[in-house]
Amino acid sequence: MTGVEAVLVYTVDIFQHSGSALDPNTSVIFVGALQVIATLLSALFVDKAGRRILLLISSIGSAFSMGVLGLWFYFKVPDSNVHVHENDALDWIPLVTLGVFIIFFALGLGPVPFIMITELNNTKMIGIASAICTTFNWTFAYLVTKYFLLLAHSLGFHFLFWCFATLSVIGAIFIFIFVPETKGKSMDEIQRYFKAI
Repeated sequence: MTGVEAVLVYTVDIFQHSGSALDPNTSVIFVGALQVIATLLSALFVDKAGRRILLLISSIGSAFSMGVLGLWFYFKVPDSNVHVHENDALDWIPLVTLGVFIIFFALGLGPVPFIMITELNNTKMIGIASAICTTFNWTFAYLVTKYFLLLAHSLGFHFLFWCFATLSVIGAIFIFIFVPETKGKSMDEIQRYFKAI
């Protein structure tokens, strides 16, 4: 619910509606390249930095970038698919905010939850937990993908990006309060953490 599916599926549409003079197809290639690089970096950081801190940084970074992108769309002339900003020097904002969003998402929110499924559950529950989490994840991915453009055209792109930012902030709060650090911890230590709360 951070908006990653909308960004990955509708990147060209987002750039076309952004009012930026930058080429949408070139921008998509740039965002895709950033995703590959950030995913590779995530593999290096996940065992060094820890899971919880990566999730927190990822959530806050995602919220910030979606919030700024929402501001861009809010101040754009409504219902126009042409370049509308008077200051061409600001045309980079949609590209940079989507690039920053992809980097932050790939550093934590993308890979870490799938790692933590196995770390938070005992061996008897891993299969069931994986099935439940994956079903939940892909159900929301489907809903975001199916209804993004419909809602964007009826409520405004800015509204949806602010919703994604808000959900990322809520996620960061949840992570801060409830998600334990699992790096280097045994299953017994993790289970003791949950029994204590």
